[in-house]
Amino acid sequence: MGVRAEIRTHIYNADNGTFDYFWVGDNLADGAFIQFGYAYEPGNYCSKMHEVNNNGKCDGVLVHLANNDARWQWQYWPNASANDFFYAIGSANSVGANGTWHMFAIVPNQNGWSFLLDNQQVGNISAVPVQSRDAVYVVAEKSTNSPLFGKLGPVEFRNVAYLLGDGWRITDSLTSYHGCGSLTDCGIANPFGAIAVGPNHVVAGSNTKIVENHKLLWTDEYVTLEIDQDPSAVVTVSLLGNVTTFRGGFSIEVPKGMSVHIQLNKVVVPTTGPWYLLDASNDFQGWTGNINSTNTSISILMDADKKISGNWTTDYSNPIHAILMLILVIVSLVIFKLLRSRRNSAITTGD
Repeated sequence: MGVRAEIRTHIYNADNGTFDYFWVGDNLADGAFIQFGYAYEPGNYCSKMHEVNNNGKCDGVLVHLANNDARWQWQYWPNASANDFFYAIGSANSVGANGTWHMFAIVPNQNGWSFLLDNQQVGNISAVPVQSRDAVYVVAEKSTNSPLFGKLGPVEFRNVAYLLGDGWRITDSLTSYHGCGSLTDCGIANPFGAIAVGPNHVVAGSNTKIVENHKLLWTDEYVTLEIDQDPSAVVTVSLLGNVTTFRGGFSIEVPKGMSVHIQLNKVVVPTTGPWYLLDASNDFQGWTGNINSTNTSISILMDADKKISGNWTTDYSNPIHAILMLILVIVSLVIFKLLRSRRNSAITTGD
């Protein structure tokens, strides 16, 4: 129900026609998107604005942003896939001196969302607060019309956290996201990256290591996922962008806080032992343990050691059918032999 992160102010001269934005945010369960951080956006802009159905309205005043003017900025999109949005920009140099750390937080209130800078509310939006759809994330973002991306920060993020009913929780692991937006020429190589420089502490932007999506940057600890499974069953496990196939039971080490996706390949598998020769099968009934589900596809949040078991029942219908057929064949042969024997006896008596 809330996200926050410390972001270190990095003062530099941003290029004209660019938008450099360093923020913490999340996708919400109702399809909305929310973010809060600081940005460089040289030019003239309205300090507070909303746009609905392609009709924009300035709710603030016109301000000029210099190339080295770092200001806080929040944005709220009621529908992340639509064009409607709300935003506000802070006053000149509103995120402090170069090298200073500041906490950016998004928290619910009675009427919507509050944007807190160092625990002081600097903005709010009226909207029904709902829980997040995805894990919290921090982003170093550049928007530009130039084919030359230029510099982006780099900027440091640390102490990324999320709000639950019992209070704030520091994230256990951080993974990478490296991509481009819908209006970007994605054929141009993205020159920006991210590296971990300490526990829950990353640097993102220029002059950092370029990493692929879903790569582990840092984890506080590893936890164990144990799966007790039919020896003939095959599952695919997706974790951190990697897909691995396992047969039967297994256990894997997972960075704490990560989600593991498990897909059962078949709900009917051959049984083992003598019944295998008679075509008996085991039928999937569901998962039990830390997750109880009849779905063949499940996701497990690994916030602790966990164990699940696949439950199967043996289907003897094919063996029973085969045995009955065998009995029928034997009985038929016996009856045929008896009838033939009687016929032969009758013929002998007639002679």
